[in-house]
Parts: sequence; structure tokens; C-alpha cells
Amino acid sequence: MGIIVLVFLLLPVAGFMVYKKDDLEKYFRGGRAEYQGIITLWNVDGFEGGSASRSSFLERVSRLFEKENIGAFIKVENMTEDEMLANLKAGIYPSLFSFSKGSAGYLKDKMQVLPDLSKSVMTNFYSSGLLGGKLLACPWAAGGYALLTSSERIEAAQKEVGDLRSLAFELAHDISYKKSTKHIYSLTFGAKAINAFSRVFDKGAESLAASGVIDKAYLSQSTYEAYESYALEKAMMLLGTHRDIFRLENRVMMGKESDLIVQPIGEYTDMVCYMSILATDPKIKAVCEDFVRFLVSESMQKDLARIGLLSVSGAKIYSDGNMKLLEDAIDQSTKVENVF
Repeated sequence: MGIIVLVFLLLPVAGFMVYKKDDLEKYFRGGRAEYQGIITLWNVDGFEGGSASRSSFLERVSRLFEKENIGAFIKVENMTEDEMLANLKAGIYPSLFSFSKGSAGYLKDKMQVLPDLSKSVMTNFYSSGLLGGKLLACPWAAGGYALLTSSERIEAAQKEVGDLRSLAFELAHDISYKKSTKHIYSLTFGAKAINAFSRVFDKGAESLAASGVIDKAYLSQSTYEAYESYALEKAMMLLGTHRDIFRLENRVMMGKESDLIVQPIGEYTDMVCYMSILATDPKIKAVCEDFVRFLVSESMQKDLARIGLLSVSGAKIYSDGNMKLLEDAIDQSTKVENVF
């Protein structure tokens, strides 16, 4: 009996001894990639991130991808738009290109048609990456807009806490000092948020700025400068982004703000991260396609909570809090601008 047991115990070992090296690698770690070598991925950010950088997320995804695709190495290079343009001028191109609205035009003529990923991405996001009916840019993460204020600020303007859209133009007031008067705007936002503003409100920003209701710098200031204006109490409400949610939550934790009220804007977003393939070599292109599929897979989409962004698959990755509110507002009905 003991001899029979010993034979059965040794059988698997004997079986492994006739396996090829590739088979062993696949069994223990993952499949051997069709292309063996380094694949360059450029990341050019077009809008502010959430709680951590997108390049760090892409590096994490790359390391996980490499474990399942032995021999292929994804090199993530984070760069500004100016650095990207300098590389292009020198004739240097990546195999993979992660970008947002504003950068697509530089490389759209070199983008390869992507495989059908319509089942992995919400229809409105998927359509935003189409050019001539072909998917050239696959969305892989998104951000969103929201109205942000506090109960203390609303009460300071002698209003009752309620719907922030109704209060957005009602909080402007003056503070009188002995020798001067300080005007406080009701609402501030950055230039990039003007489209979101226009879709939510039916009043023109120009006339509201002229009357002192909204920040006169709305067309010239950055998203961060708008946040600073709010933090310095130059305005009582901020039309901000997912990034501002984290900023203001930190201010509440540090005791610099009494509280935070968040009312998401679900009608529109232009803050979407895309991935395109520029590689033309069949083997490199095949690995790049596998990488894009991996990036929009269920497990990687759920991992976006690590960096404070939203899934484009419709996956619910936040269980509570203000990001959960924003996540619930961004859905299939949200207007997503075409990246081209």
C-alpha cells in the first residue's frame, strides 16, 4: 500500500520533468508574452488627479501585467505636454500613449485601431474615444465636477443650507471694516470648468461676473487658483473637481474648515483618461492590446479607488463618502465630450 501511495506522489513530479520551460513559467507565474522586450508608455496628464498620481497607478498596473505576460516590460514615462512635443519633434514616439482631452490631436494620425472593448466601458465613455466610427482611444479612468461649500459659509451669507444649485448665486455679500469693505463672491471656478458651468446653469457667466456674483477671474484662473480663492474665503462656493474634494476633506481634518458639503454634477464631464496604441509592429501591438484590455478589466477598474478617480466601466468602487456621491452621479447618461 505504501509503495502505491509513493508512486502517486511522485507522478506529478515526473510529469513536470517533461514540461518545457515556457510551460513551467506559465504554470508558476503567467504566460510568455508574444513580444520580449521593453514597451514604452507615455503618460501626459490633462487634468488634476485625485488622491495620487496616474503615473503611479499605471506603474502598478504595468507590474501586475508583467507577471502575467512574461518577458514584456512596460516602461511608464510621465511627461508634460511640452516634453511630449519635444520628443515628437525629435522623432521619438511611444508604443502606448495615455492622455486626456487636448493632447489627442498631436498623435491621432498614428493611433492604431483598438479591439472591441465596448463590453468593458460605458457606452458614453466608449463613444468619446471614437474617430470615424473606430475606437482609437480607450477611456480607462474619469473625474467629475461638483459644487463644494460648507454649512458655516452658507450661514455666514445669511442663507439656509439647501440645494447648492439654488444657492450658487445667492451667497455674495460684503464685509465692512472700519476703513474698507471686502466683497465676497458667491461662486468661483477655473477656466476649464466653464463647460460644466454652462451645462448646469442657464445664466450667463459674463453678466454674473460683471455684477459681482461669480469670481471675475473665472476665465483666467486655473483649477488650483480657483481652489485657492475659495480657501482664502474670496468666494463662498467652489465649482470644483474630484481633486478639490480631497483637498477640502483634508482642510476639514486639519480644522481649517468646519465641514464640507458636496453636490456632484452628473450631467457632464470632460475629465477622462484615454489609452491609445501607436505601435505598428504586430508582436508589440498584440501585447499593447492585451495591456489595454487588462487596464479596463474589472480588477484594475476597482483599483482606481487607490488614486481617487472613477471607473469608466460603471463599477462601483467607493462604499461611502463624497467620492461615492460623485461616482453615483457619473453614469451612462453623463455627457462625455469626444476626445478628438
